[in-house]
Amino acid sequence: MIEYYTNFTIEQMNSNEKQVKNYKIYNNTLQVSILIITPLVAFLNLLDISKLFPALLALIDTILVSLAGYFKFKEQQHSLQETNQKLLDEYTYFINLRGPYIGFSNNERGKALDHFIDRITQIKSEGFQNRLALEKTIQSPSSQTIISHPTPPKTP
Repeated sequence: MIEYYTNFTIEQMNSNEKQVKNYKIYNNTLQVSILIITPLVAFLNLLDISKLFPALLALIDTILVSLAGYFKFKEQQHSLQETNQKLLDEYTYFINLRGPYIGFSNNERGKALDHFIDRITQIKSEGFQNRLALEKTIQSPSSQTIISHPTPPKTP
């Protein structure tokens, strides 16, 4: 039983780390594109060429800025990294019987496991709530959330 939950926690951390890397790639790609296109539009406007090309680049730039603001890749990356660090800390405390598990002996691993499961569930729920709060910042004029979200699954 202990091995199942520790492996589950490790898998969760690995999954979060993959998402963090993806968010970092998305964010960096958008930011570099914006940094290249924005001054290019200004430069092309100074030249005596067709205004269509700078206008199209400006449109692309606006779309990229909107995507970066809408999806908040940097904030989601930070939230996942924070959750991952908390999961890692809790995992390390549990494995080494440190932190909140310092009072448990090897004979009381069942009680420690119950506490570990509660803490991991709480950390994952907090991480989910943080990411949900990021997405809820987009609201309709009637102050109702545009995006609906499922409730987090219950863990055994």
